[in-house]
Amino acid sequence: MRFFFAIALLLAALMTLAHPVRSDGGFLTAIDDMPLADGLTEQKSSAMVFDTGQGRISEVTATGTAAIDAVMSFYTASLPQLGWSAAGKNVWRRSGSKATAVWRRGAEKLLIELKQQNGRLEAGFVLTPIDHKP
Repeated sequence: MRFFFAIALLLAALMTLAHPVRSDGGFLTAIDDMPLADGLTEQKSSAMVFDTGQGRISEVTATGTAAIDAVMSFYTASLPQLGWSAAGKNVWRRSGSKATAVWRRGAEKLLIELKQQNGRLEAGFVLTPIDHKP
């Protein structure tokens, strides 16, 4: 009987943690080990998460009033500390109010796309296995 109670308690705790509310700072819930820059809020309705035989595929958007340069600096500084390496010589490719970066860690690839418009920033995160072929 204690075993079943312990299992029920564990499942209840896991369900509570499955959808924590995150806002400025912290980590994305759709990509659990991805920090969220200050000034951005994850848009949970945009999240898609799949586990495949090749690895996980996750996509999520965050929005806010953060400046694009501040967000670029945040990820340039924080992702290497989490084991991510820039996929090219130049971390960010910038064109006007848009910026993109590709990062790699182990068998995973992370694409970050930033778009600043009318004082709002939209940050898109796409995590795929490196060998993923859509």
